[in-house]
Amino acid sequence: MLRKTILITAVMLSLSNLAGKSTYADHHPSGVGIYSGPKLSAVEEQKENERIGLIVTTFGDFARVDQAIGFNESEIARKMSDIGPNTEEIITDHGVYVKIPEFMWYP
Repeated sequence: MLRKTILITAVMLSLSNLAGKSTYADHHPSGVGIYSGPKLSAVEEQKENERIGLIVTTFGDFARVDQAIGFNESEIARKMSDIGPNTEEIITDHGVYVKIPEFMWYP
């Protein structure tokens, strides 16, 4: 669990550093909360979405792959709201993600 927490934290920090976003505290008088950053153009948003390499859910972690694997349709989620305990693959407009087996995280 600690290893997973460290990995998730590292991914979140690297994504926030790469994006170069400011914090809400930097721009809001209260100095509390999270600032979502400036509005992105459609092209910038597309580029940011294509950079996502890992999706973490309560049903498991999904890593980006180059192409769909070909699971049964019942194991594929095409929207975030479709992800469930039987999901093995997520296919979005921005990429394909495959569930990482538990044993890959914990030696």
